[in-house]
Amino acid sequence: MKLGGDTHGVPVTVWLATGLLNPAQIQEYFGVPAAAPVPIIVLYRELVCCDVEEPDLARAIVALTDPAERREVRLHFMGHDAWAKRGSANTVVEQMEPILLAHGLRAFDRADIDRVGGWRLLYNAWASARRLRKWPASAGPYQPQAADPPALFISAACPDTISAVPMLICDEKNPLDVRKMAGQFFDDVMDALRYGVKSHLNAETAEPAEVRAREVWQRYPNTAEGNTNRAMAMLRLQAEQQRSRFIRRRPRA
Repeated sequence: MKLGGDTHGVPVTVWLATGLLNPAQIQEYFGVPAAAPVPIIVLYRELVCCDVEEPDLARAIVALTDPAERREVRLHFMGHDAWAKRGSANTVVEQMEPILLAHGLRAFDRADIDRVGGWRLLYNAWASARRLRKWPASAGPYQPQAADPPALFISAACPDTISAVPMLICDEKNPLDVRKMAGQFFDDVMDALRYGVKSHLNAETAEPAEVRAREVWQRYPNTAEGNTNRAMAMLRLQAEQQRSRFIRRRPRA
């Protein structure tokens, strides 16, 4: 699970979860057979605020993140301006991070703010989702392309993001970029999504894969519920370890 945020303009926080859809789930959800699990990334919660102080924003994030959910948060990305000093005042990070840490959420990570690469990645992730949804049953089992990023889906619980997507338009001065619409609500919402998805898929860890797997395994008690939660967490970790960087633009399907 990842959190992504942007406090420049309208403060926006998005919650992202990664995982694998097994062939039975793909058949159930999309009506097509599949030969192997398919990695997905889901935006399942959003928080869009206006005229809110940073400590209050941190408390709102805590309130929306269930205690059991907090231990699943592996990364929490924030735009680089959150570390900027403005006179003698504390930075955004200095105002928010102590509150988050006190309630079991992790410290901030600097987001990957690459605009062109980020927009291309969103496009390709949506292309993966579109390809999965429109896969003809007559074509046989669904087969992801080797360069496919995880399929990106947006929950109906995120109406602000859904309404913001159609507002994106190409930048006439740089056709590879999206036009920056400073001060526009949808611009801040989409920047937060871009930060979160791009940062997640490009995230690097200093820990070897086996160390991370052992930490996840030991995090859960040896009970029926704990074993189930452990199995789900290991599947999510497996999906994360299969991630790659995908910024190549593909033609529309």
